[in-house]
Amino acid sequence: DLMADDFLLVIASDFHIATLKRCSSRTRVIYLDATHGTNNYDYKVVSMLVMDESNRGIPVAHCICTRENESCITAFIRVVFKKAKCPIVVDYILTDDAPAYFNSWLAVCSEWNMSEQYLPTLIMCIWHVLKNWSEHGTYKSMNKELQDSVMLSLRTLLHTEDRHNIVHMMGQFMNDCTVHADNNVREFGHYFSKHYAPRYTSWALCCRTLLASTTNMSLEHYHSQLKYHGGIMNGKKNQRIDTLIQQLFRYEDLMRQRALCTSADGGVNDSKTRLNFLAHQEAFGQSFDSVTPMDDGWCVQSFENPGVVYKVKPTMLSCPFDTCFQMCKECFVCWHEYRCNCPAAINANNRSHSCKHAHLVMMNRSSYEQPSVTSDCSDGSFVPSACNVLPPTVMTPDLGIGQAVLSGRSNTDQIKQRRNVKAFHCVSKQKSKKSKRNFEL
Repeated sequence: DLMADDFLLVIASDFHIATLKRCSSRTRVIYLDATHGTNNYDYKVVSMLVMDESNRGIPVAHCICTRENESCITAFIRVVFKKAKCPIVVDYILTDDAPAYFNSWLAVCSEWNMSEQYLPTLIMCIWHVLKNWSEHGTYKSMNKELQDSVMLSLRTLLHTEDRHNIVHMMGQFMNDCTVHADNNVREFGHYFSKHYAPRYTSWALCCRTLLASTTNMSLEHYHSQLKYHGGIMNGKKNQRIDTLIQQLFRYEDLMRQRALCTSADGGVNDSKTRLNFLAHQEAFGQSFDSVTPMDDGWCVQSFENPGVVYKVKPTMLSCPFDTCFQMCKECFVCWHEYRCNCPAAINANNRSHSCKHAHLVMMNRSSYEQPSVTSDCSDGSFVPSACNVLPPTVMTPDLGIGQAVLSGRSNTDQIKQRRNVKAFHCVSKQKSKKSKRNFEL
């Protein structure tokens, strides 16, 4: 419950709620975190963020509060649900290692009598998890050699792709810590078994195979832009809370302008799209003779070393996301549907796009007989018998590398339409007036 001296101000405008409803139903992930240092009263600013259509983080609600505890966060989420006039249904809540955010979300969901199948799953930011491990007192008391050995074991647990074996791996790690001669290692093993072993589904990457996000860096980037680099606060603390509120609305205006520019440009060339395009370019000049169809996938020779062969396998029937940012816009290969065992695909930091071998397979998929799907998804929810593949696209070199003709409308017509939208945006921007903002206290 809130205390008598608690200060709580929730800002959720109509633009915020509309963006929350639209984007949360597509990306199915909500980011929650707080920042400090925005005012002289030392009030926290708790932010709720989603990823928009261009895969950029956009804040959808704010809460200025005296304490970052479960009572204040529950009141914050309760106001957001009330403003939306419906519960927000998502698959994942991505936060740091503080349990207050997820517990508050579940508490508000229970108030709306949501069934268990619509409740989200907690996903922890692995940057905060590694930070907590490395800053624990017993870990810092070890010598350099023991620290490297323990951290190597922890990172192996964190980045393993074998969900069926991770419980055995954790048990072996904790047993090794228990019988170790160093007292700090034994204490760290006890700390790990008490605080992290029971919650391995929240921090192990093998338990989030359908989610490319591993950290809440989008939210951290927003806080950095708000306080230092975005031209909003310029690294200065506010003397008054109303000035902070004005700056939050100023950032909202910037988000509105970015949304208009995104719709005018036909999309933003974000990092994931750029990486997918680079991988597609690498595969475009390769010969299809290096691809050999198999019963359960395709064998692809390495582009650098022809003696090395990698295997591309379909993993599920279709992508589970309505708007998938990991899908290539050229050949439509999706990271969720096809996996490769090459080092680039196995690397946990490369969970945002398909490798060049998968691109090569999908660029000429019409000539292959589609193999059956052998799902290796962690939740076991996808066990289809055949691969549902998109029809082959018509590749036209005169429209650019890998550009596919998807409709009867020509590329010139699309460019003209984008120019008209840009011109309309420039005219309307000069005549626009400040919009009336609705927010709740």
